Amino acid sequence: MFQFGETIFENNCGEKLTVPLIAFCGQLTKSKEFLCAPASKTILVKFNPWAARFFFDCELYRFTDQIIPLSNFLCGDLSMQMIEQFSIVRNKQKFIIDFLQRKFNYISIDKSILHAINIINKTKGTIKVDELAGKVFNSKRSFERKFKALTGLSPKKFIMNVRFQNSLHFLQEKNELNDIAYDCAYYDQSHFSNEIKKITGTTATNISPQLCRISPIKSIVITSSLQYKALVAE
Repeated sequence: MFQFGETIFENNCGEKLTVPLIAFCGQLTKSKEFLCAPASKTILVKFNPWAARFFFDCELYRFTDQIIPLSNFLCGDLSMQMIEQFSIVRNKQKFIIDFLQRKFNYISIDKSILHAINIINKTKGTIKVDELAGKVFNSKRSFERKFKALTGLSPKKFIMNVRFQNSLHFLQEKNELNDIAYDCAYYDQSHFSNEIKKITGTTATNISPQLCRISPIKSIVITSSLQYKALVAE
């Protein structure tokens, strides 16, 4: 997350927390509410679930539901220098690409985990962990360990996230809750309603379509041939 313009705050149970000007946001298992002034701007670089490991050599599960300032990855002076440069540079997109190029480190990615992520997406989060581990020829224990190390989430939590994201598309179309629960492989309407409350903090009738509606404006390809998306919210 690269902030500029006026300060952005996170609403944390009624407490306003200042969002760092440059920060890394881990995998989310619950919604976050941000308070943005009219002149505030944010450039979000969204990584594929496994791709952040190329840029941040750390255990990603430690960052789940957290927003981590740049200073956690760079020494204090270098972090402040980066923030100052970003605030004044005109071509911010190039600045971000150059920064990520410098941070890129090649690591070997277990292809069975990549295959598993593809299966989860194709099944829209309706597959069980035991079945998934078998499909990619892993023992369940080994699979869960490798999956969490690479993505920051357990396979069960990752599957739940994908299923919930899929259900939000049906909510946007104002389908009946019972039909959505059936189509998205929830046990019943009550199970689906409880999941909405748990993740978003609100009920199905009050949920806003904007909770999940962030559309990519453009894609950027860097020289490592890894593709990531620049999402701009103003």
